[in-house]
Amino acid sequence: MRIYVFTLSLISSSFFSFSANVLRVVLSDEDSNCESIIRLHPNATSNYDSQLDAYYLSAGEDLEICSLSSDNKELVINSFNESEYNVIPLITSDLSNKDELSLNFVGIDSFEEDVEVLLQDTENGEIVDLKSIDTYSFSPSEIVDNKKSRFQLIMHKTSVITALSNFKPKAEVQAIDDNEQVEFKYKDYGAYISFTINKKCKQIRCEAIDINGNLIAQQLTTEKMFEIESSATGFIIINLFIDEERHLLKLWR
Repeated sequence: MRIYVFTLSLISSSFFSFSANVLRVVLSDEDSNCESIIRLHPNATSNYDSQLDAYYLSAGEDLEICSLSSDNKELVINSFNESEYNVIPLITSDLSNKDELSLNFVGIDSFEEDVEVLLQDTENGEIVDLKSIDTYSFSPSEIVDNKKSRFQLIMHKTSVITALSNFKPKAEVQAIDDNEQVEFKYKDYGAYISFTINKKCKQIRCEAIDINGNLIAQQLTTEKMFEIESSATGFIIINLFIDEERHLLKLWR
C-alpha cells in the first residue's frame, strides 16, 4: 500500500487529537492500492485548513485517489465539520484502462451512532450505506471515469437533517432558464440553496460561479431535487448540466 509520509509531516498534532469519525478510503485493483483520509472534526470547515488537512501530491501512479474540498482543493487528508451536511467528491486517476476495482472503507466503526456515511455512485445512481457495507466493487466506465469524479461521500449527523428541514427559506423563486427550456424552483436558505427541476434526466452537474468567475460551489447528482452549499452573496451564475446539456440561471442573493 502506498503511504503518503510526506503529507503527514505537514499536519499538526490537532489532526490526531480526535480518533472518532475518521475514514480511510482505499482504492484497489489486482496489483496495487492507494488511500485517502476523510474525517469529521468539530473545528473543521469544508474549505482547506492547513492545521487539519493535507494537500494531495500526485506520485504519477496509475492508481490514485484524493477528495475535493469546497474551495476546490485536492486533498489526501480532508476534514469537515460534524455539524454540517457534507457532500465530498472523490477524485481518482483515469481508471478507464482498469478491469475490476474496489473502494474499501476502513474505520467506519469509529463513527458515532448518529453519523450517517453514504457512498453515491453517480454513474448508476446507487447510494450505499457504508455502515452496512464497507467494500464497494465496480467496473470502470470510460466516459465517467475520465471526468474523475464518479463517486461522492455524504457525511452528516442525523440531527443536521432535522435542523435543515426546520429552516425557512430567505427566498423562494420559480424561474425559467435563459433558453426557456427548463423550469426551476429554488429556495435560498442562506447557507445553501435547494433546487428542483421539472425535466427527466440521468445526471445533473451544478456549478455556482460568482461575478469574478470563481467556482464557489458544485454538485453532482442524479436527483431532480438537490442542494448546493454556499453563503456567497451578490450576483451568482448557476450552470446546470442536465445530461451534459447546459442550462443557465442567474441569481441575486
